Amino acid sequence: MICLLQASDGLFAMLEDENGKTFLPIWSDEKAALENAVDLWAGYTLAAMSLAEMINWCDELQSDEIQLGIEAQTDGKILPLAPEVFKNIFARA
Repeated sequence: MICLLQASDGLFAMLEDENGKTFLPIWSDEKAALENAVDLWAGYTLAAMSLAEMINWCDELQSDEIQLGIEAQTDGKILPLAPEVFKNIFARA
């Protein structure tokens, strides 16, 4: 299961770095995701996605030039990962 934060309007939490690169933050567990539902993401709710769904979504993220922000933290730190790399790693699992 992949955890994301979702706004009431159905949009997901996003991050942008100082170079304008966009990231979709994702977490490996519910607790970590919910700990980040503060400040700009206050009021966001947990959205769970299966690994298969995330793998299928990677092509769209890649075409939209959105990177994944693995295990985002409230201070903005993330492990950046290109969607095609995520897909290549986990499609074999």
